[in-house]
Amino acid sequence: MINTSLFVMATITPKSQYFEQVKAELLSILEPTRAEPGCLRFDLHESGCQTALYLYEEWTDKHDLDAHHQQAYTRQAASKLIDWLAAPTQVSLMHKVD
Repeated sequence: MINTSLFVMATITPKSQYFEQVKAELLSILEPTRAEPGCLRFDLHESGCQTALYLYEEWTDKHDLDAHHQQAYTRQAASKLIDWLAAPTQVSLMHKVD
């Protein structure tokens, strides 16, 4: 049976000199994102050597995820991160299978 929730794993790789700024920017959107309709989980993780940050998300469906990307604070954070990243963000969309 396939779970209908949509899971997202985003790998964010900041330039080393901007690691803390990227982390702070992502931390600033955690609470408003968690309050959005359809957000079941929105957690930020970091690698032990501070080379990458990971957003682990769970949404009720793609519609709610798309609505999240249209939020003013999400768009503002994304625009700030552009110059601070060493590589494009890698995003995997998944469905739980059991």
